[in-house]
Amino acid sequence: MQIDLSPEVATALVREAERQGRTPDDVGSEIIRRALAVAADIEPGESTEGGSLFDFLGDFIGCLHSGSGDPESLRLSEDTGEKFTALLVQDQRRIERERMETTMAQFLEGYIGVFDSRDDQPGGARMSDDTGRKFAEGMMRKRQQGHL
Repeated sequence: MQIDLSPEVATALVREAERQGRTPDDVGSEIIRRALAVAADIEPGESTEGGSLFDFLGDFIGCLHSGSGDPESLRLSEDTGEKFTALLVQDQRRIERERMETTMAQFLEGYIGVFDSRDDQPGGARMSDDTGRKFAEGMMRKRQQGHL
């Protein structure tokens, strides 16, 4: 049996094996055996040795037949990588379509609003006066600071 591990898990397994002075296979097998023993309600210290690996894992192993010989069958195990990729592409296209159908106002909803400076300053803070000039000055300062 071969089990694919993420790079992070593989690195952690190798480090633990080095720490224990054992092989990664031995450490990985022990970790899996302990996890499955918990799932199978095997008491701590109770031996799982003496039987085959199948005897130990028998309750966790199964088979599902999707009727691959029947033309009406689901054929769940055929072309799984391609089917999964197609689902991801389909979902990405749906997300992009939804974005394209959204107006700018809908996109910014919840992020924009109206603020009346008179609520904060008596007579108002006059924040809308000379906004173009203030923006240009701010951009020039950023450019001089090397941020643009």
